[in-house]
Amino acid sequence: MEFKSGFAQSIESYLEYRDGMHYGGGGERKYLLSFDQYCAEHFPGENSLTKETVRSWFSSEIARGHRALENKATTIRMFARYLGPSSYILPMNFVPKVPQYVPYIMTDDELRALFFAADRLSMHRLTPFLDETIPFLLRFIYACGLRPGEALRLKVDDVDLKTGEVFIRNTKR
Repeated sequence: MEFKSGFAQSIESYLEYRDGMHYGGGGERKYLLSFDQYCAEHFPGENSLTKETVRSWFSSEIARGHRALENKATTIRMFARYLGPSSYILPMNFVPKVPQYVPYIMTDDELRALFFAADRLSMHRLTPFLDETIPFLLRFIYACGLRPGEALRLKVDDVDLKTGEVFIRNTKR
């Protein structure tokens, strides 16, 4: 998608600047696209980063329950700094505090039960080798600390059986 608001040119040049420094990421583009669409709808023609524009967009993100608010706030702050001193910079305390996520750690008995159940799956009618693949994937994800998507994106070339190395693509960081 392309940028359409009064900020379109500034956003494009900012993203080129960030890409040139090898800092550009899909997240920034996505967040700025959301900002751009909001501005095109609610502030057509606006090309100055004002307090009203920024806070209005960010408040709408909060109200709609969107995630990654801290990342969005950082992106809009950096964009404001790029535009210069006349631009409004969202305060650090504007992002609502969310309770820290506490992961659930399975007990040894729960892990045994999970692997036991996976070993006894009978899905051979759906896809060949699925009965072998699911137990392996669960153990591989557990042993390597992978996210499910990281394991599912693996290609044959990503695994070196001689060295025991696995190349993980598109990780969170």
